[in-house]
Amino acid sequence: MIRRRIWLGVGAAVLLPGPRTLEDQDPGLLLRLARAADREGGEGGEGGEGGEGGIDPEAVARDPVVFGTALAVIDAHLLAGLAAIEAGERDLGALLFGHAVAEVYVDLEPTLEARGVPPFLGELEAAQAVAEKGAPAEIRAAVDRVLAVTASAWEKAPVDGRSRLAIEAGVLAESIGRAALQYRAAAKRPDDLEAYLDGLGWKLVAERRAAAVLPELAQRHAEPASALAAALAALKPLYPGARPGAPGDASAALAAASQAKLAIATLR
Repeated sequence: MIRRRIWLGVGAAVLLPGPRTLEDQDPGLLLRLARAADREGGEGGEGGEGGEGGIDPEAVARDPVVFGTALAVIDAHLLAGLAAIEAGERDLGALLFGHAVAEVYVDLEPTLEARGVPPFLGELEAAQAVAEKGAPAEIRAAVDRVLAVTASAWEKAPVDGRSRLAIEAGVLAESIGRAALQYRAAAKRPDDLEAYLDGLGWKLVAERRAAAVLPELAQRHAEPASALAAALAALKPLYPGARPGAPGDASAALAAASQAKLAIATLR
């Protein structure tokens, strides 16, 4: 199928199936996406001071931590979208599913394929379609299928001398840092649930990575493991669920994330 990428602002785009015209699409689609572009062009969007900062495909090809973080961006969008849908925000959740494709995957696909990762645009589009109309159990199953694909893609990460454990610790630290940064940006726009959900996605990714990484890391490298655990603990109160709780202060989480990155810097 031919797809056209329509840019709506800094870091925001949508893939539309050709040769249909824009008028053939959902009449409210472009308005919703344009509003999303306006939000993402601000402090919390890509290139701003939030945690959504972009991924450089060239760096993905050579740096295993950036490679893993790129896959985590996809996971974060899906996990945030799922949380939104389960909280009754289906339109916003489906939009986040779409961001995983339009803002992330389409730019990364050539690099991932060059690394030997089989294309998985079909799985992402299927998840988005289910997100728009499916039952919660169907949506969760679709997300799980994509998460399994991204997990297997880790096997194709570039090699730079660091161990698997060091790379996974690096992606965990990056995920925590991005979640904290995004919370700080979202706090400046308290009526913008999407900005909060962007950070929640990173927090959910961090929790998943921590469960997989910290037990082994603690056995081999106690100090970095402790620093990462402390950073995650500082982050969790900021994201009580799919909707924000009482206003929090990201300073402690940001400081703890910085300490964690310093602690893992010597891991090889």
